[in-house]
Amino acid sequence: MSENNNFTSKISNSYLKKINNIILFFLAISISITLWFFYFIKPPTNLTFENQEIKINIERGQSTRKTASILKENNLIRSENFFNIIIAIRNKKIISGDYIFNRPENLLSIVQRLDTGEYRMPVVRITFFEGITVNQIAQEIKNKIPDFDYQNFLNLAKDKEGYLFPDTYDFKINTTAENILDVFNKNFERKIGENQNIINNSKYSLEEIIIMASIIEKEATAETFQEVSDILWHRIEIGMPLQVDAPFVYYIGKSTFDLTMSDLEDNHPYNTYRNTGLIPTPIGNPGIKSILAAANPRKTKNLFFLTGRDGKMYFATDLDGHRRNRFLYLD
Repeated sequence: MSENNNFTSKISNSYLKKINNIILFFLAISISITLWFFYFIKPPTNLTFENQEIKINIERGQSTRKTASILKENNLIRSENFFNIIIAIRNKKIISGDYIFNRPENLLSIVQRLDTGEYRMPVVRITFFEGITVNQIAQEIKNKIPDFDYQNFLNLAKDKEGYLFPDTYDFKINTTAENILDVFNKNFERKIGENQNIINNSKYSLEEIIIMASIIEKEATAETFQEVSDILWHRIEIGMPLQVDAPFVYYIGKSTFDLTMSDLEDNHPYNTYRNTGLIPTPIGNPGIKSILAAANPRKTKNLFFLTGRDGKMYFATDLDGHRRNRFLYLD
């Protein structure tokens, strides 16, 4: 019995030793894989930014291998192969665009960013004031975003005068002309939608309202928008020329005080002294107050108005009163 017990004991010890060796082997393998995994996950040790940033471009339809190569060339990852493995295992996609890197990031963070399109592009805030023209909008953006495609914007927005709603916008520095116009258009549609009842109840079309609002924006003060609106619509109704200077400023680039008699006699569609009715297009992008004033004028007996050199508005019911205001506040 004793010999059998010893034999059995030796077999058990040998079996346990083999089991322990197997466990230790797989444990060593697991530790090695874990260390290997975390080694390739970490950013390269020699990656430094020194107050600068790395910008990489992922083109539409670009392969995973090409993306891995770009990341490796910019020293953002340790291994191209490991990047490809992680993308495949986690079934991630790669969204095209420009990505900014300004600090070391581990591989999983980079993969997640590429999968969600987290570009981290700096944002520029620009305020566009009421009455601003398409050309001025393009110049404002160009001043704040030097790489902005100014000419492409002008080409795309040539028929958008009056419909780019003035407001404060946040744009990424890699934004395109198409994206900016889309933001402007959606804001315009939203503002009009919020006031659709007033627009619908007006006897004028949206196009007529926007053209008139663009004139009112530059001819009146916010407090007098509705009164000036009524005066101008009334002039149209009685066949009287609008006789306002702002369209000249838009068409020939002169200020009100620089206009000459020759300018006023020149025959062009924006000459509101020779022609009756509305001008062909808006002369700027009006804000919501002038748009609502154009849609809903406030009745007045006045037929004339002017802005004095003191910046104040002066009204008159007849030509004699208007001449008197000109003598008192302009001449």
